[in-house]
Amino acid sequence: MARAMSRPALRQADLFAEAPYASDSWTDQLLAAFADANLHSGFLPLAEKAIEACPGDAVILLLAATAALLDERPERALVFLKRFSKRASPPAEHVLHALALNQVNKRAAARALLERNGLTNRLAAVKAFPGGSRRLPWLMRQLDAILGREVPFPDRRPAARAKIKPKTAPKTDTAARPRKAPPPEVVAAAPTPPPLPRVDIEIPFTIEFAVAPLLSAVARDMEQDGHWFGLRERFAHLGLAQGFDELLCLPHLTGVEPLLHQIETVRKVLKQFRGRVLLADEVGLGKTIEAGMVLK
Repeated sequence: MARAMSRPALRQADLFAEAPYASDSWTDQLLAAFADANLHSGFLPLAEKAIEACPGDAVILLLAATAALLDERPERALVFLKRFSKRASPPAEHVLHALALNQVNKRAAARALLERNGLTNRLAAVKAFPGGSRRLPWLMRQLDAILGREVPFPDRRPAARAKIKPKTAPKTDTAARPRKAPPPEVVAAAPTPPPLPRVDIEIPFTIEFAVAPLLSAVARDMEQDGHWFGLRERFAHLGLAQGFDELLCLPHLTGVEPLLHQIETVRKVLKQFRGRVLLADEVGLGKTIEAGMVLK
């Protein structure tokens, strides 16, 4: 009987090989194209293929907008940015949007967009630019055009400026000529304006007061024992001493141990519905106890 040859156990990676995401593959291709110093155009066709393969990927949309701007196709870049702006609005989107506006001759709008989002600083714009370090000279030229400044960059030589001597006026003997004093009207203090006139305004004000209940109470005989006065005083004292959320009946219940749900039900009945409810709990939850607490 032939002896079976031993084989190593299969690993999970051997059974289920991980395929790279399509978006990662297209991202690497676009970044490699941006980093190629020999390429100066032709980025947009590659970006269109990436968009066709990954139409909803946010990173692919930003890189596609960058490729369109490098190929001077700002209208296509604005399409990609419009689709991207529905998801988020990071600094990279603002930088690319400003570059696209500049290429369609909307320099004022591009500058306002950069200033509104704090991207006029070169370092902030470089950090937000998704085109890589190889395209930074191009980015600097675009930013200088938007912001109207001429700043040298390592890959760009500043234009030579012709030296023009300023025209000098003929010298005159100013030492012997005394300076004129300013006119007295300028030195004098401005006159104080007169105060505003005081205006008296008459506002009519009317108060209506029902005297009939007061007169009827005065006309009645004086109460000798003060029963109603004491009851009114007790009611006012209870209203001030106890909060509305506290049930006054709880200390006076005898032979009954109310449960938490019953107390909350009674509090809700009295506070929200002023006692006018229909208690319809399930059997055994204590509807009779709740009704008695409400009455108490």
